[in-house]
Amino acid sequence: MRTPLPPLAVEEPTVGWLELFYDLIMVATVVVFSIASTRQPDLFDLTWFVAGFAGVWWAWLCTTLTMNVNRRADGAAQWLVVLQMMAMIYMAVLLADPIRAHNDYFIPLYGVVMILIAALNEWLRRQQAFDDQTFIVRRRNAFAASGVLWITSAQVAGWPRLLLCLVAVVVMVGPLVLQWFNQGITLEWLDPRHIGERFALLTMLVLGESFIKVASATAERPLAATNSFCLGIEMLMIFAVWLAYFRDIIPEGVPSGVVARRAWMFGHLLLQIALVGVAIGLGIFVKLDNAATVSPIDVIALAVPLALVFLFLCIIGLSSARGEPGLVELLRLLCAVGIAGIGWATWRYAFITTDRGMAAMAALMLATTALTHRMLDATVEAADHQR
Repeated sequence: MRTPLPPLAVEEPTVGWLELFYDLIMVATVVVFSIASTRQPDLFDLTWFVAGFAGVWWAWLCTTLTMNVNRRADGAAQWLVVLQMMAMIYMAVLLADPIRAHNDYFIPLYGVVMILIAALNEWLRRQQAFDDQTFIVRRRNAFAASGVLWITSAQVAGWPRLLLCLVAVVVMVGPLVLQWFNQGITLEWLDPRHIGERFALLTMLVLGESFIKVASATAERPLAATNSFCLGIEMLMIFAVWLAYFRDIIPEGVPSGVVARRAWMFGHLLLQIALVGVAIGLGIFVKLDNAATVSPIDVIALAVPLALVFLFLCIIGLSSARGEPGLVELLRLLCAVGIAGIGWATWRYAFITTDRGMAAMAALMLATTALTHRMLDATVEAADHQR
């Protein structure tokens, strides 16, 4: 007769299953944002897409910070998150509608999302026995007021709507920006490991859209019409961004200061918007023949987002927890400038073909990533020796 083995001690995961399920809505939003942005949009369309993505990202951040305090979400919390996802998927569909006949529904749906986030904060207040619940009450009230303002703004038009939307944005952003909303909360209550993993997972999902976009772009046309050389180069570009983020940024950790932590979070919003732009640009360049004339729009679609990625990595690095700003951030900034310069040269000079321009960008990105990683390792080794 076999003796049953004792149960294994399973460590509680940092990120809960409900949070991973919630991330799927961000995947849908990124895909919709990427597809809709390739329909030759004008400046208004691009502004609309970026604003919509930023709104969904802000809802994701508010929910993530709430779950950071209590990750044992069950019962009412599960339904609040699912209802929020339902509203956000309809928002994504409205965002992608090329006819834009139902845009008036986008704003009130976002108001519903804010009210659901307020309800999630009320759930947190009832679950956690804090000595001082002021911060939860103030955040709950602000999110609820913002939701009402968003819904009310949809009932009017013109300048009154714009004014109400601006007030709703201020009220919505306040809980995570203004110190007045932090009474009763300390940084020690926050789990930096959880926050770091949440942002890393979302960045991985957004970065994965680059693979999806390149694959879908090649599947839309015969293989002979695909630039196979650029296809391989684009994979190296994505790999360089992955190295720069997951081997350099994530190991630096989440900043400990309030201002630095906010800069770190908002830097991720800018980074992820730029990564969606990279996916769009890669989808365009993989369709270009090596001898094809590169238009200014083609250059802007790829070089600008790639340059912005390294610029925003520089901003995140400046706010990170490891050391003082120095040569690493300077190298990232120079890489951003170099990518923009290569893109301009690819458009301006005929002898720099599409393949050569792409290869030069990839080489610069990989070289910068290798240097910054080596420098950060040297910094850590020097700190260990001093101990």
